Amino acid sequence: MLEGLEGDDRADALGLEGQVVDVLDAVDAEAFLDVAADVLLGSEDCPHVGDALLAFGGSSPDLDQRLGEREVLRHVTGELGDGWSHNPHATNPWPATNYADRPMATTQGRGTDTATLQARVDELLWYHSVDVKPGVATQGWWELRHALPLIPFPDLRGKRCLDIGTWDGFYAYEMERRGAAEVVAIDLLDISAIDYPPEIRANKTFDPSLGDKQLRSAGFRLLHDILDSKVEWRDCNIYDLDPVEMGTFDVVNLGSLLIHLRDPVRALDAVRSVTKGHFVCIDYVHPPLELLSRKRPLFQLQGEGSDFQWWLASDAGLRQLLHVGGFTIEEVSKYFLLRPGPRTLAVGKPSLRDRARQATTLALAGDSTAGGHLHRAYRCRPRF
Repeated sequence: MLEGLEGDDRADALGLEGQVVDVLDAVDAEAFLDVAADVLLGSEDCPHVGDALLAFGGSSPDLDQRLGEREVLRHVTGELGDGWSHNPHATNPWPATNYADRPMATTQGRGTDTATLQARVDELLWYHSVDVKPGVATQGWWELRHALPLIPFPDLRGKRCLDIGTWDGFYAYEMERRGAAEVVAIDLLDISAIDYPPEIRANKTFDPSLGDKQLRSAGFRLLHDILDSKVEWRDCNIYDLDPVEMGTFDVVNLGSLLIHLRDPVRALDAVRSVTKGHFVCIDYVHPPLELLSRKRPLFQLQGEGSDFQWWLASDAGLRQLLHVGGFTIEEVSKYFLLRPGPRTLAVGKPSLRDRARQATTLALAGDSTAGGHLHRAYRCRPRF
C-alpha cells in the first residue's frame, strides 16, 4: 500500500480517504514502523527515533526491560483511554469527604516541622507534584518537575505575571520562586463553567459543580500559607480575561489547558488582550498526528466524556492555533512528557497499541514512561 509514496503522502495513505485517523488504531505494527521511519527519521526534533524503532520492532535485546515488562500506569481516578487521558471527574477513590463543607486548608495553629507539614499536605488531593519545602512534597496525579528546565520562560525577575488555570499553583509558585514581582493566578471556583461536552451536561445524574469533591482552590491555599506566598488567586474564566479589569502582564503562562477548551481561538484572543510581553503556552501534542504529518496543522476532535478533551493537536496544529490567536512564536522547547505522578495505580502489561505509543514518545521526547502525555512549550509575543 505504501510503495511509491514518500513523506507526508505515505502518512496520508494510512488514513481513510484523506481523513485524519489515529495511526495506532488504523495500522498494524509493520505499517506503524514504516510510517514512523518515513516521518520521523532525519528530523532534528527526533534524536531518539532510532532507539524507539528498535525497541518497538523487537530488535533490541533489552526490549522487555525497556517496554515489554513495564507495567501500564492507569490513573486511579479514570481509564487510560485512547488519548492516555485521565478522567478528573471519575469517582474519587479515596475516602469520601464533603469538601464543600470543610474549612479552607491552612497551617495556622499547626506545627511547621517536616513531618507535620507532610501530613497536612497529604490530607488533600493534588493535581501536580510540587516540591513544597525540603522533605515536603505533594503526591500529585501528574508530574512535571522534570520538565521545568525545558520550558522557555523569559527572565521573570521584577515582572508582573499571570498563571491561567492554576489549580494547585504549580506554575504560579514557580514564577514567584523565579523572582516575579507580582503573580496573579486564576482558576474557576465553580467548575460548572468548564467546557463540558453537551452529552455530559445532558446527563441528569452528573453534577457539573462536583460539589461533593475537594474545593478546587484548597491545595493552592494550603501552599500559599506554607510558602508565605504573595501570589494572588482570582476566580476568573480564561474567556473573561479583560485588560480593563485585570490590567496587562509582562509574562502570561498557560499550562495544558487549550486541549480542554471548546473554543481555543476565543481563549487565545482573550489571553492576547492582557499580554504586553511574553506568553508561554504549554500543551499536549497528539502523537498519532505527529506521525501523520510533521508539516500540516492537524487536529482531532474529541468532545466526549467528562475529561472534556476537545481539540487534540499536532505540533504544527498548535503553532497555527497560536498564530491565529494573534501570537508570534519566538522559541519552542524540546518535546517532553507530562508523566503520571505518585497517585497512580500500576495495572497489567502494555498492549501492542500501548507499546506503539511508548515507542512514539521515546522517538519524540526520549521518554517512554507509560501513561505519559506528550507536551511542548512555546514562548510567544503578541503579533498585533
